[in-house]
Amino acid sequence: MSEKRDEFTKETKDLLASRVGYKCSFPNCGKDTTGPHIKPDKRVSIGEAAHITAAAPGGARYCVTMTSEERKSANNGIWMCRSHARLVDADEFTYPVELLKSWKYNAEYEQSCVLNGVQGFGIKNQRCKDAIRLVNKDIQNIHGIYNYFWEYYQHNLSDYGDFIEVNNKIMEYWNLFGDKLQNAVATLYSENAKYHTDFSEYELDLPEELVDKIKQYEELTNFVFQTDGVGLYENYYEKLFEMLSRNFNQMVTLINEVSSIVREMYKR
Repeated sequence: MSEKRDEFTKETKDLLASRVGYKCSFPNCGKDTTGPHIKPDKRVSIGEAAHITAAAPGGARYCVTMTSEERKSANNGIWMCRSHARLVDADEFTYPVELLKSWKYNAEYEQSCVLNGVQGFGIKNQRCKDAIRLVNKDIQNIHGIYNYFWEYYQHNLSDYGDFIEVNNKIMEYWNLFGDKLQNAVATLYSENAKYHTDFSEYELDLPEELVDKIKQYEELTNFVFQTDGVGLYENYYEKLFEMLSRNFNQMVTLINEVSSIVREMYKR
């Protein structure tokens, strides 16, 4: 017998969709998900209310401690186009809970900006507002990648002992570990993961407290590794996981503080 699913009600789905203007919440998508049907009394929808933590055991990011009411509440939903809803449920390690929550917050924030116009939230000008939104989105996305690395380590590599041994095991069993890790590394250093804004250019427009938190986060994620450049020796994963083991809790604290600062600004 299949497990009972904690599905969203129609009212909850409509709420999730309307809070983001019926646009996909996946970063850099923003696709409109509803429009007119050929019949005047119907509409076409390509959007879905995706569960952040799964509606039933076996699903992506299922949380056993959540109640049924919590699973089917709007707090546990994010509105996406159909293709991106499928994507985030296909790989729960690449798309962890914290990352999806940050996407949801960013999408709702952007819709609030649209709704309230350029003078909303007490932000002094459009340039400043755009910088705050984009810098927040980018650092949240970067943190999502580091969160993926840390969860991957805890699920797959934490039993191997010290970080030198972890690095050696990854190199030795590259077919087992390497592809997923390398894809995440490529995403971390791709242009999409960098600040879309020129952070130094906008630094004077941003709140000093926000700038300070971002700089603290960047300092925590800095680490030095060695490589021979030809693939015979490299200790990148040793130093990466060593850095995360030492700093991840502080990184989470800083990301939460960044979100709190931005949230307070757009409430003004």
